[in-house]
Amino acid sequence: MISLDLITVALFAAQALALSDSLCNLLQSQLGEKVFLRDTVNLTTVIENYWSAQPQQQNPACVVLPTTSADVSTAVMILGSGLNQGLSYCHFAIRSGGHTPDANINNIDDGVTLDLQNLNIVQPNAANTLVAVGPGNRWSDVYAVLDPLNLTVVGGRSETVGVGGLLLSSGMSFWSAKYGLPCDNVFNYEIVLANGSIVDANATSNPDLYRALKGGSNNYGVVTRFDLRAVETGLFWGGVAFYNVSSLPVLVKAYTDFSRSANYDPASQITLLHGIHDNTSIVMMHQHYTEPVTSPPEAVFANFSGDVANTFRVDSLLNFTIELAAPTDNGTVRKAFVTTTFKNNAENLQGFVDLCNATIASLISIPELQFISSYQPFGQYISSHANATGGNLLGLDASDGDRVLVGLTVQWQGVENDDIMTTALQKLIKDGNELAASLGADDDYVFMNYASKWQDVYGGVGAANLEEFRRVSLEYDPTQLFQIGVPGGFKLLEPTC
Repeated sequence: MISLDLITVALFAAQALALSDSLCNLLQSQLGEKVFLRDTVNLTTVIENYWSAQPQQQNPACVVLPTTSADVSTAVMILGSGLNQGLSYCHFAIRSGGHTPDANINNIDDGVTLDLQNLNIVQPNAANTLVAVGPGNRWSDVYAVLDPLNLTVVGGRSETVGVGGLLLSSGMSFWSAKYGLPCDNVFNYEIVLANGSIVDANATSNPDLYRALKGGSNNYGVVTRFDLRAVETGLFWGGVAFYNVSSLPVLVKAYTDFSRSANYDPASQITLLHGIHDNTSIVMMHQHYTEPVTSPPEAVFANFSGDVANTFRVDSLLNFTIELAAPTDNGTVRKAFVTTTFKNNAENLQGFVDLCNATIASLISIPELQFISSYQPFGQYISSHANATGGNLLGLDASDGDRVLVGLTVQWQGVENDDIMTTALQKLIKDGNELAASLGADDDYVFMNYASKWQDVYGGVGAANLEEFRRVSLEYDPTQLFQIGVPGGFKLLEPTC
């Protein structure tokens, strides 16, 4: 362990340097070649591109690329000591895969970006019941190791999404109807706390922290390893179906019937999507069936017939995640996620589809506009699995019934259009929520993985759960390093500086 007295002396001895540089030089003195200063190297040559332009264009004073949890501990102690001294440039961001599109979440201007890309273990245990996975992996890295072993984990469905961000938000998986949300399939977290200690959080060790990390984002520490439930699997059926735009109302009705808990087949997973892509209106549906069959039972997807083309086949999980990955453009396009949640109601869903189409029409002149709205079943067949692994604080109660999870993925060019896009998206969500309330289909849950920075994620978990999230934060991070020193993301408390 590095001495805090040594850190304090070194910080004050560096007064001749800009404060941001003094911290970066101190980090470099302790971590050597794992620290890259912007004044000595082009940082884009040592880290992978971000998914969107907003974080890609940010300019941290330095980037730390730890290779061990001990490295992370050292960095956190240095940064925490700087914050305690009241320095202005000791704020930092934590990056797993860099897929969140907003600025100031996985990158930072003038502070320190802690990039976890080299914490990339993927190791099943001897019994093939758990898989140790590092936060620096993307899901394609995980499945490339596990597919040949006929194993998988309850993880992401897009190859470019990072492990850390998905699991600490909650996530959604092809296997969620069978096993629950990805966060509910983490059996142990190895985490570096604000004081630099490296601890495990699981059902028996630090169980309150274990529950809070399921949807806890970056509020409690830096997770350096996830131990995930291993699931036996092999090749399975799935693909993407494409429809005429005129089919959308019929698909909306079929979707709401399909998604009800009473008749849901837990091996199935669908996502209905519509919008505009490359100046063309599109309607499509992801359909997957995770049992080892050459085709699903005929009745499962029977009401989604009428496609004009599809990619249905038996294939590996890795190949399906490659197919569903959003196009990468090396961080050159501005992007946004936005979300809302409704009760499963066909009239309301069709109304929201109409609102989306009106929003697209109002934005059609924005350069390189892409606007996709997606709808996923989010029934009790998913959230009911949480208690089997100690529960969570997400507020997904059985009494709330079945939900529709809405995710908007939008992109455009030009920073001058940011405010126009944000205003339009905020109005869409406001109008959609008001429509839902008028039909008794409103729901206050906000799915963190798809949320925009202006959305109140923790406001939807319920007062008692929010209080517990905050209590655990104060217990394990009494100096509130991860509330104040890590300003990006969805915070539990209002920052004080």
